[in-house]
Order: sequence, then structure tokens, then C-alpha cells
Amino acid sequence: MVKIGIVFGGKSAEHEVSLASAKGVLTALQSLTDFKAQPIGIDKKGMWVSGPDTLDYLISKADKATLFVDQEREAKDFDGPQSTPPFEYIQDCDYIMPITQGKIGEDGRLQGFFEKLGKKIIGCGVLSSALCFDKTALKALIASHGFKVAPGLIIDAQDTKEFTESFYQDVCRQLGSDHLFIKPNDNGSSIGISQAQSYPEWKHSLQQAARYTDKILVEKFLDHREIVVGVIGQGKDLIISHLGDCITNAEVYTYEEKYKKGNELFTCPAELSKDLEEEIIRQTKEIYQLSSCSGWARVDFFIENGTNDIYLNEINTIPGMTEGSVFPKVFKSAGYSYPQLIQTIIDQFLESEKQEEKAAA
Repeated sequence: MVKIGIVFGGKSAEHEVSLASAKGVLTALQSLTDFKAQPIGIDKKGMWVSGPDTLDYLISKADKATLFVDQEREAKDFDGPQSTPPFEYIQDCDYIMPITQGKIGEDGRLQGFFEKLGKKIIGCGVLSSALCFDKTALKALIASHGFKVAPGLIIDAQDTKEFTESFYQDVCRQLGSDHLFIKPNDNGSSIGISQAQSYPEWKHSLQQAARYTDKILVEKFLDHREIVVGVIGQGKDLIISHLGDCITNAEVYTYEEKYKKGNELFTCPAELSKDLEEEIIRQTKEIYQLSSCSGWARVDFFIENGTNDIYLNEINTIPGMTEGSVFPKVFKSAGYSYPQLIQTIIDQFLESEKQEEKAAA
């Protein structure tokens, strides 16, 4: 039986998303007899927790306003919190599967820690995690290979002059629009994201984003549809999901809409022409490979209304895995139940491990 360390929680603003995602993954693994899950938690202060009841313990401490799962039982069988990692517990795992959305969990640092301990990651490694978490760095790479990205720039959240009206007007001139999309450069789950079409909205949007980052990404707003694609595998051996269409109630795809409302307007498969669908799939495969992604990830695009031009929005190297998350939904549309999805991610990883061993022999 393969023992897999499922890591969740963390200090990021996406702590509660991680707990909800981990609940889905751990529940699925209970039904898969070939695998045994070893829960490894990190609380909001960065303390480590381990043992069978780790998830329930962290759920009991979570912010209920942003957590959309219930605690199933009283947590009694867990170790922690403790400042040092549970090394013996970790070493007992054959592999590590991080379900840690957000900073210090999705940005390569945690992946590097486990790889330093000699544990291979089921999912994206250090390079791809760090690259994809920094939206500007990812887009610079992708644009250099001829793919479209929205015109944008980075501003310093600590520089007060960049919150002024004159600076706002200068940004509008640079980007060729007074309709701007503003978000933390290194965050996810729609946290801190908003739009601005005037100076008061600009200032408010920057203040919101600055709560979560030191680097704020400002992009020209594109009148668009958002299309998401799930990917499993490594190299050229990839499984591509159906394409999902993130239809929203408002112009910004909010945290509440993603999780509390469960993506109620989300549509999959997306209604696209065959040529457009094929082009998105082609770009998905190339961008996934260019970004050194492996294991599993979600690639998000904007399709500009009127032109049908395709723009990369972002890559999520640890996509949300809650009941309402789009990664399970795009694969469900392609015929994968939730447990089958987890089984496939792990099986593809183990198969790639076998191939590497054969090549090295």
C-alpha cells in the first residue's frame, strides 16, 4: 500500500480553501484501497499538526465565515501544534501531495522543503510552483514564446505615490484604458481582486489588494469569457479535461461565488467552436510544458469577446478541490468521478516514476 502525505492548511489567506479541498481529497482516498493517506496540517501560525484527526482539529480553529465544510467529529487523535515538522511521520510517507493553496504552500517553498527531505511531490515541483505563483513572471515567459497576455504592469503596494490620481492617470495612458483589473501578483481564490474605472475605485482596489501582497498586478480589462482547462500528467503524456466556462453574476469572479455559491453558473463543456476549442487545448499543452508543470494543474484563459483572441490568465498549480471547485467539475464532465480523479492523478504520477526508473536503469 502506497502511503501519501496529504499536506493542507498553512498561513495564507487561502487557509480555509485548503481545508475544504483537503477534506475532498482525504475522503476520496478512503475509498481507494491501494493508498493510505497520512494527514499533515499547518495552522495559521505556521505550527505543524499530524495524525488522523488533523483536519478536524484545523477545521475547529478555522474562520467559519470563509469555510464551507463542517467538522465531522471532535478532534482527539492528533499531534500538535508544534513548531518543528513531524519528521518521523513525514519519513513514513512514500510521497507527498500538497493541497496547500496560497503563499508558502503553492509558491515552491513547501515543495522545496519536502524535496530536501527526499520526498517526491505528487504535483508541481519547486520551479513550476514558484513560476506560476508569480503571475508577472509566468506571463513574461509565456509572452516570450508568442502567446497573448493582457497588457499589465506591477506597482509597489508600499509606495504611496502609486496610489495618487496622477499615477492612476499615467497607468491608464500606459495600458490604453481607464478600465483596469487589479489583483495581488501572488495570490489566488479571487482574494483581493477587483476592477477600477475611476480614481476612487483605483485607490480602493489598491488598498484591498495591498492587504495580501507587496506586488500588485494591474492589467487592462478585457471584455472576455474565462475558460478553464484541467491537466493531469507530465511531459507530453497529458490528460486534458473538458473546457469549462466561468460564467459570473458580476464582472469579477468572487470568492463567494466560487465557494459559497458553488459556481452555480459554471458551464461545462463550454460552448465553443471546434477550431477555438482545439486551439485552446493546443495552447494548454504547450503552456503547461513551458511552465515545467507536472502532476496536475489548471490553466485559465480569457477569450476576448468580438475578436476571439486567446489570452493566458494564470496557471493554478494546486487548484481548488472543494465540492464547488472547477477542477473536479471539468473532469467530472469528462467522465471522472471525484475518487476516479484522485486515482488518476496518483496513477499517472506513479507510472511516470516507473518510466523514469526504467530510463535510469
